[in-house]
Amino acid sequence: MITLIPDLPDHVVGIVGSGKITDQDYRTVFIPALEAALSQHDRVNILYVLDRDYAGFTAGAMWDDTWEGLMHLRSWGRVAVVCDSAVIKDLSRAMGFLLRMPVQTYKPEELDTAKEWICGTV
Repeated sequence: MITLIPDLPDHVVGIVGSGKITDQDYRTVFIPALEAALSQHDRVNILYVLDRDYAGFTAGAMWDDTWEGLMHLRSWGRVAVVCDSAVIKDLSRAMGFLLRMPVQTYKPEELDTAKEWICGTV
C-alpha cells in the first residue's frame, strides 16, 4: 500500500510504502500526486519511506515505478529514501549515481532529517 505524506511543500511528493506495494497503489496514489506536482514545477523532489512492514513490490508495481522514472527522468530533483534495508539503500544510491541525481538514504529514525533535506530547493 502507498499513502501520501501530508504537509510537504508542493515541489515534494512524499509517500510511505507498507505491506505489499501494487501497481494499483502507483496508479491511484503516487502517479496522480506526481503529475499534480509536475503541473506546477519543472522538477520535483521525492521522499520515499518504506515502513517496517514493507513486504515488497508486485511485478506491476515495479514496472510502474520504472516506467514513471523513465518518463520523468529530467523531472527528478532530489530523492530521499528512508528504510531499514541495506539492499534498497544501495540500489537507491546506485540509481542516483547512474542517473546523475542527488539521492540520500536514511534510517527510519532519521525521517525528520530526510524531510529537511528533501524540502530544500530543487
